[in-house]
Amino acid sequence: MHRFLGLFILICFIGGCANTAQTDIQDIRIVQVTLKFRGGVDVGQYQYYIALSGVTRPLVPEIPPAKYFPTPGRTYNDAHPDFQNQINAILPFYSNFFGTWSDYIVVGRQGISLFNSSSTGFTAISADNHFNYLANLAFDGTYVVTGSTMIIRFPMSSLSAAAATQLHYSIFTSEVTDSPVTEAGTLRDILQDAQAGELVINVEKNAQIGPFFDSEDTSATASDLVEWSIDIL
Repeated sequence: MHRFLGLFILICFIGGCANTAQTDIQDIRIVQVTLKFRGGVDVGQYQYYIALSGVTRPLVPEIPPAKYFPTPGRTYNDAHPDFQNQINAILPFYSNFFGTWSDYIVVGRQGISLFNSSSTGFTAISADNHFNYLANLAFDGTYVVTGSTMIIRFPMSSLSAAAATQLHYSIFTSEVTDSPVTEAGTLRDILQDAQAGELVINVEKNAQIGPFFDSEDTSATASDLVEWSIDIL
């Protein structure tokens, strides 16, 4: 009797472990973003961004004209002419744009970084709040550059929007224009004419959207996005 009871417990334990392992495997979803530019990628002079949300399209200023665009948690020049030396000039960026981002990824001279809002959007009630957002040090995203193509990969689980069934996104580039250099830049290209259906992907294994194409040319080939696609691996 004891032998059969022990065997029953062992079978249940193994079965339970197998189910747990299977659940863990199902939860490991990797987002792969493939970006192609009109010229060779230059992470020394340009920055490449993906803004993300589980609930709505992340908003970015329209261009032209080119706009100085600091992003949450990163250093910027508060005396920049676009700010017109206004006190707390960073705050409208939160109410107009960053409040629609749950997370964003940036690739530049410092490598690849992820910033999480820990909610459905970044918020700030004073200029000091801007620096409350820090890069996620546990982020294990990667990027690879081959000529004019950049492939970014990151685990869905690293996002504030990790539980979302759909992932909305915006892609944009900026040029490092501050002297001395800060982590902000001037917008050079955005997905301004992309259709709404092109800017959301269902978060499920083997989902794919794209490739999509952008025919607008900007002045700098390294920052001019011409093609993109997203896969859930």
